[in-house]
Amino acid sequence: SHYGQRAYLLGGWAATCKGLLAFLTSPALGALSDVIGRKWLFFACVLGTAAPYAVLGLGASLDTHLILLGLSGLLSATFPLAFAFIADSVAPQQRASAFGATIGLGLGGAFFVGPALGATIDELLGTSAVFKACVAVTAFNAAFAVVVLHEPPSRGRLTWSELLRRSNPCRSFTGLLVASRPMRLLSVITLFYYLALWGFLANKGVYARRRFQLTSRETAAQLSVFGAVSSLSQTAGLSAARKVASEAQIARACFACAMGAMLIYGFATDSRLLYPAMALLGLSVGGFATVSSLCSQVVPHALVGEAQGVIASMKALMEGVGPLAFAW
Repeated sequence: SHYGQRAYLLGGWAATCKGLLAFLTSPALGALSDVIGRKWLFFACVLGTAAPYAVLGLGASLDTHLILLGLSGLLSATFPLAFAFIADSVAPQQRASAFGATIGLGLGGAFFVGPALGATIDELLGTSAVFKACVAVTAFNAAFAVVVLHEPPSRGRLTWSELLRRSNPCRSFTGLLVASRPMRLLSVITLFYYLALWGFLANKGVYARRRFQLTSRETAAQLSVFGAVSSLSQTAGLSAARKVASEAQIARACFACAMGAMLIYGFATDSRLLYPAMALLGLSVGGFATVSSLCSQVVPHALVGEAQGVIASMKALMEGVGPLAFAW
């Protein structure tokens, strides 16, 4: 309502800036975490990811929010660093389930609780209170990361020249992607999957509100369906699937669920059809966890953080290209 018809385009430009910056910085952050440690880089990424929304609780304008949303790509390697943390202590054959649990309990749980809680706060206390709650959650999250997370064993000291070399974003692409065929295949899969997915996610909210006149309560309910299904599928679902299917087969099934969700959303004539679409979208989230697990198994352990950063950068590139392409 604030930007009118420009909402699609401005949101697309902000997402494009975020995606391009994340594309450049995620491999560098992952590579640096392999040599200087993960904890404080993870802490910085938590703050950088939450900042665009937390500042709204501090009275910032929507223009400031969009600018920070674009710049947040500089510190958007939260999941790659979390996956690298897991890879430090979990056996390769268990990583898909561990990655899935991280996404399910984190992202899925947040979508299950957050929208309903936000809608309730909005109705009782007003919109500004929602974003003030975001500030409080961000502060708690940052404190939790500092106090609870423990750094893996020391990786040794490096010279400044070596640190600069490892933080060069081009190094990861010219090194890992040129030398490793499995990494090239996983990167291409990630690119095409997220081109469609990010274009869908960036525009579905505005589309659904305008076509079906959804209320904030209905939107929250749909996101809660996504969160609940995502949480279950990423925890118990992935563990059960691994007993009867390979990780490649699981990934294909997840991508098929995403395609089904987009088809339902595109052809729906009743808002009630959007609920099964969001459920299918929740089932699809396991694709990223499975691809990330495969990624951690095809490179040496010393390069796991860097490899996770490369996959995340492909995802982030499409986070920028997809919304803008579909916004036009």
